[in-house]
Amino acid sequence: MPPPRGGRPGRGRAEIALSGVVGVDFDAETVSEAIAYFSGPICIRLNSGGGIASEGTAIHSVLSEYRGHKTILVQGIAASAASVIMMAGDRIEMSAGSTRV
Repeated sequence: MPPPRGGRPGRGRAEIALSGVVGVDFDAETVSEAIAYFSGPICIRLNSGGGIASEGTAIHSVLSEYRGHKTILVQGIAASAASVIMMAGDRIEMSAGSTRV
């Protein structure tokens, strides 16, 4: 499983993209590894129809423990397990036309 893209500078904060099936295309371990090098604000770009529920809960826990400010930007869909991940954000934004289920 390839790690989420991380560390891309954007608007003065790190950006991590979580896209695809939760627990298949990304999981708690890869998210933890991606954010380990950061301490400041991060933006998590989320586009997922869901996946493995327990993995979504684990990712939520990893993100909740991150001490920096977290913005979750939904770009497309945040459904099922991805909607649980979304709730770990300090700020939640949704692109025009995005869906949360």
